[in-house]
Amino acid sequence: MLCDELSSTVTVLGLTSNGGGLVDETFALHAAAGEPLRLTLSQLFHHPPRFMKCVEEPIFVCENITVLAAAASRLGPGSRPLICTDGQPSLAAILLLESLAREGAELYYHGDFDWPGLHIARRVMDRTDARPWRFGAADYLEAPAGPPLKGKAANAPWDDRLASTMERRGVAVHEELVLEELLFDLRR
Repeated sequence: MLCDELSSTVTVLGLTSNGGGLVDETFALHAAAGEPLRLTLSQLFHHPPRFMKCVEEPIFVCENITVLAAAASRLGPGSRPLICTDGQPSLAAILLLESLAREGAELYYHGDFDWPGLHIARRVMDRTDARPWRFGAADYLEAPAGPPLKGKAANAPWDDRLASTMERRGVAVHEELVLEELLFDLRR
């Protein structure tokens, strides 16, 4: 249940739009400076950005704010557009991602290789038609091992081998362990 329009937020880096409203102008200022921008549901609802088929480059989506912080710090304005769900996507994140998807944006999602991460990925991909970004069985096997997997297994409809591969290997791989690969993809 949503208690207010300020608690639900989404953080973006390098995202631009082509309208003239408050959020559109805020996007432009932050993108030019290479600074992260945290938006509230209120801002997105009352001043919706206008993408109007202007999305020409892929937009990347990550689960952990550490990825966005590293992209801002190391790439700044040289980062491709990145949106962070910061774990389970908030209503603000879903609203923004669905708006981009409606305008034909190519969204690419990466999250943690753990059971909650697969649930989050499935929710984002189902709602936005996002494609996996280095988020398949082969990517998982190439990544360094993290802590043991815990919890109930989840499926990954975008890669029918991923869940079984994770069960066999038995370790989680959080986004921070593959940060260099993600940052490589985010460079313009």
